[in-house]
Amino acid sequence: MTNFKQTNEDKEIVKKANIQGKIKNIIYFDKYDQKYALIINKVAGLYAIRLVKYESKKLSIAQKEQLDNAPEKIKIRAVKRFPDLMGFYQSKEEAYGEAVKIEGDTELINQCIHEIETYEDETENNILLIGTTGSGKSTLANVISNTSECNESGGSVSKTLHFQIINFEWNNIKYRVVDTVGIGDTNLSKEEVLYKMGEAIHSMKNGIKQVFVVIRGRFTNEAIEPFDFAQKIFKNSAEHITIIRTGFEDFEDVETCEKDKSELMTSNSKISRILNKCKIIHVNNPPESKRRLVDNKKDRESSRGIIMAHLESCQDKMIASEVDKQIGEQLNESIRQIMQSEGAEGEFIASVNNPVWGDAKFIELVS
Repeated sequence: MTNFKQTNEDKEIVKKANIQGKIKNIIYFDKYDQKYALIINKVAGLYAIRLVKYESKKLSIAQKEQLDNAPEKIKIRAVKRFPDLMGFYQSKEEAYGEAVKIEGDTELINQCIHEIETYEDETENNILLIGTTGSGKSTLANVISNTSECNESGGSVSKTLHFQIINFEWNNIKYRVVDTVGIGDTNLSKEEVLYKMGEAIHSMKNGIKQVFVVIRGRFTNEAIEPFDFAQKIFKNSAEHITIIRTGFEDFEDVETCEKDKSELMTSNSKISRILNKCKIIHVNNPPESKRRLVDNKKDRESSRGIIMAHLESCQDKMIASEVDKQIGEQLNESIRQIMQSEGAEGEFIASVNNPVWGDAKFIELVS
């Protein structure tokens, strides 16, 4: 299949619909006297489709010249993302096949009603989990959501191959926890980990309420690497980063937790600086073992209550759509710099859907 070349009209629609990534194809069609474009784009090796309803107005010759010879003036009326707001198609063939189905399906076409696609997402309380492989991230995701949807593993190879999303409710409020691939995964390079982290951030359309840095056991240099990573990505946002110390059996004893924090503060200057910036929460997220089923279940429930109480206390700190766009730009620039410093081959390009911080688009890693 030949490379798709965009016309000026294509470029204007893509720009005004705020579609990122490499555009693989655009299919135009009319339905009930309305103009539509099916735009297939590629992001981080995966594919998505945008159905765009638009209006076009013929321009005079003088207007065409002012708009770099664009043939028509475009106004976007609605955008609908497929397969859904956060998912992707795994192959080009799958995406092309689905685009043909959408064009012929009136029910799907009628779902294109929102001017901005993020309006479809009602979940604003997004929680991002970051940690080393084996730190207990996936178990923590299950504890927070009171489910068993994430694969739990304590080994050196992450069972979270991309990222996992769990939607749940707490006190009639919708939350979403996003479990990411483990930092230090023995099967993945740092480039791949960062890229997959980008996909996870991209999934949180309405911003990030809290970033949980998950640490289990001793605060070694390897253990606190995820915190360094979080700080580089989310600069000047320490209030949105919380350290979750997992596997702490005396987590319900306030005095023991404070003693542990004090000991950590005096262990070395780097850890002291970290704990001065961010809150630390002690929990115990044991596996759902048959041998200690009752005790483990109780610990998981208590840990969930502690974490959710913390999240409720962060209600006014959520990074949401009204936050300055510069935060999003800073996020992208930080990730680009990290990839370059780690010796990434090629140019890393990223942008943000104005004005949501959690909609970072990881476009292409071009070698």
